[in-house]
Amino acid sequence: TLQVQAPLWRVLAETRLSRDQRIEGDGEWVKVSATVRDTWQLRWWLLAQGPMVIVTGPSALRREVVGNLKETLSLYEPRKDFPR
Repeated sequence: TLQVQAPLWRVLAETRLSRDQRIEGDGEWVKVSATVRDTWQLRWWLLAQGPMVIVTGPSALRREVVGNLKETLSLYEPRKDFPR
């Protein structure tokens, strides 16, 4: 399950993630649910959407995405051992 920001949810309305995809709402953020395979491509796609998508479930996927984003953000923190 995702919370998706416009205009991404408008794209998903035309290019569905799955046959059972459901979009609830029509505001700036909407809920999108779909049954998809658990693959590296899914994770790649989710991370590529940046601030336009929030993973709300399943909880294991959400934790994994949050962990990945935190790790990526830590790379941008000032470090003595890495030139800026």
